[in-house]
Amino acid sequence: MDSKTFHICTNIEGLLRNTKGRKITFFDDDDGNPLTDKEARELIWKAKAKGHKLIGSADCKGFDPFGGGCPGHTIVPAPVLKDEVKHLETEISQTKLNL
Repeated sequence: MDSKTFHICTNIEGLLRNTKGRKITFFDDDDGNPLTDKEARELIWKAKAKGHKLIGSADCKGFDPFGGGCPGHTIVPAPVLKDEVKHLETEISQTKLNL
């Protein structure tokens, strides 16, 4: 069975409610530069005006800002190399001998 990872997101209403009287200083622009409180609030209000309920926290393919959030992304397991398996089998059998 495949595993999935989900990106976290922020509820806009909750963000605005929980930052009343406080500065929002944890948003960055596309170049990684921090936004001022005023710039962050403008970004949030623009998203809210579009009907968005959520703000994503990562570059999330398929993100639904209208309430669904991250759809989940399948994690593809890394291939196991034969040498690694042989090494692990050797360690296991040595451990059993030491018991």
